[in-house]
Amino acid sequence: MPLTTFSFLLFLALLLAAYCLAGKRFRWPVLLAFSLAFFIYGSSPILLALPLASTVSAYVATLADSKQRAKGKSGKLLVGAAIALNVLLWLVFKGGGYWRPLFPTAPSLPAAIGMSYYVMQVIAYILDCHWDSIKPERNFLKLFLFVIFFPQMTSGPISRREDLSALYEGARPSYENVTLGAQRIVWGFFKKLVISARIGAVVDMVYSDLGGMGGRWAAVAVILYPLQLYTDFSGCLDIVLGAAELFGIRLKENFNSPFFSRTVQEFWKRWHITLGSWSQDYVLFPLLKSPAIISLGQKMKKRFGKRPGKLIPTEIGMFTSWMVMGIWHGSYKYWIGSGIWYWLVMLLSELAKPLFKKLNALLHIPEKSLAFHIFQSLRTYGIFCLSLVFFRSADIPQALSVYAMLFGAMTGAAAPAVSLALIHGKKLLLVSLAVLLAASLLREKYGSARIWLAKRPLPLRWAVYLALLFAVLLEGQYGPGFEAADFIYQGF
Repeated sequence: MPLTTFSFLLFLALLLAAYCLAGKRFRWPVLLAFSLAFFIYGSSPILLALPLASTVSAYVATLADSKQRAKGKSGKLLVGAAIALNVLLWLVFKGGGYWRPLFPTAPSLPAAIGMSYYVMQVIAYILDCHWDSIKPERNFLKLFLFVIFFPQMTSGPISRREDLSALYEGARPSYENVTLGAQRIVWGFFKKLVISARIGAVVDMVYSDLGGMGGRWAAVAVILYPLQLYTDFSGCLDIVLGAAELFGIRLKENFNSPFFSRTVQEFWKRWHITLGSWSQDYVLFPLLKSPAIISLGQKMKKRFGKRPGKLIPTEIGMFTSWMVMGIWHGSYKYWIGSGIWYWLVMLLSELAKPLFKKLNALLHIPEKSLAFHIFQSLRTYGIFCLSLVFFRSADIPQALSVYAMLFGAMTGAAAPAVSLALIHGKKLLLVSLAVLLAASLLREKYGSARIWLAKRPLPLRWAVYLALLFAVLLEGQYGPGFEAADFIYQGF
């Protein structure tokens, strides 16, 4: 069920009514029933077997592992088998980009919506139980709700079990929760339908005729695409978080003004936060704490000195972590653009850090100045732009051809269609981007633009709410034949 449709809003209204009418004990079953309906509507009843299999594996493995360890025995075999089963299911049904080129005649298997997200949640749950961070859930249906909770099934976020404890509390929705949730949903619609859709029209036209456009317009598309992706992905998450907030459920934030980042390292603490923290907690840290890596670090320190002895094991862990995040996207092009690319950038950045320190001191660059911050943020944005060439291109050969155009002669004139796309709604787009920038600045200072706005006079607050609502209704790109409802990260 696309999130930017009237059907989804009607679904939310019916769920909210049923949730309020149900008694406290029956509210989480209402959420489960509607989540099942959402999943079946978006996939099919048959594909329900996939999240069901993941839930069964987690339920059986965690309870059996707990009993084994209570007897002083190891439950690692059960835990490993459950994790392997989930990875295998993901690889077969979602990771076809890796094995399908080897078996071109193999049938194309449908994947359950949200599979990449809920599989990571299940793996985290299994490991958290095994590490005694949380206790295994004994109610199978409650665990199933954690896996299939409907807002997360489109584009995440990747939640932990403790993040969703409010699912089962059954608190009656408050006026504050409903209003805050509705505000965030409208903000998500604004980012997706007013900003992302307009930028996407330009980017799509350029990529559909790269040869005819030339390097100049390839550069325009490469520079614009991060804005399209950000407003699309974060807009989707705003709708998701707003929908959960209606019921008093706070999902994890996935973005924190990423384009203000000074470095690539900081950028990935602000972009797709739940994916990065998952990889850190369940891949990087366990690997760095493993006896083999600790032993390697000690050997490297004795042989090469303190810095290499620390750097080499750390980079092995970082490489593995980045490769997992690259592989998670489901295709070799993402494996390069989201995995190898950032590992190399961060490695080179770490190696060059002493040189940059000396250079800044030599040139008397004030590192804490606003001008230097802007320079660093633009540099980080440029690195992100170049990495997303793999993300946006249809395949690796097209990505390489885009790079060749970028670093070749900046030739080519705009086709009439692109010229019209740039002119149509240009003023509205510029105003919308200014609003987005203002909201990001307020978030940096106050933690949330909504917190700042809530303290403003009533007329100003409602002027902002109505302006956003009318911008979506009057200028949003939607309706028959328009596919703005398809979010980019919905494909994962």
